[in-house]
Amino acid sequence: MNYIVVSGLLSALSISVTLAQGNLTVNVTGFGNGKGHCKLWLFNAADGFPSDDEKALRCVETPITGSASRYVFEKLPVGSYAIGVIHDQNGHHRLDANFLGIPKEAYGISNDARGGIGGPPTFDQATVTVPQNGLTILIKVH
Repeated sequence: MNYIVVSGLLSALSISVTLAQGNLTVNVTGFGNGKGHCKLWLFNAADGFPSDDEKALRCVETPITGSASRYVFEKLPVGSYAIGVIHDQNGHHRLDANFLGIPKEAYGISNDARGGIGGPPTFDQATVTVPQNGLTILIKVH
């Protein structure tokens, strides 16, 4: 009987907790042409960064208009994120590279982060912080 009373009190006192959220607007420039599409990967952790579809928080493809593309990641919990971008000209949905691993398609990373000789930049180098009032960033593909 006491369980029912306590359970009822907890239900009556339940409080809805809403996490602060903000939008992340990503403007991408530098496309050499309008062929194909712009693919963006959004990460909230280092695992899989910058282009693992299965480990990305969100993965989207957007049209290219002229030499630019734009996408808004809506209602993200306030926090740190990093973004990888490619110009997927041929529809393979991944960054094409030559036999040495050198990219054949244009790509970009948030914060214009650059990798070393051994590969892409780290999540920490590319991290941006999304506040509750939102954030707009520019990524230039190279």
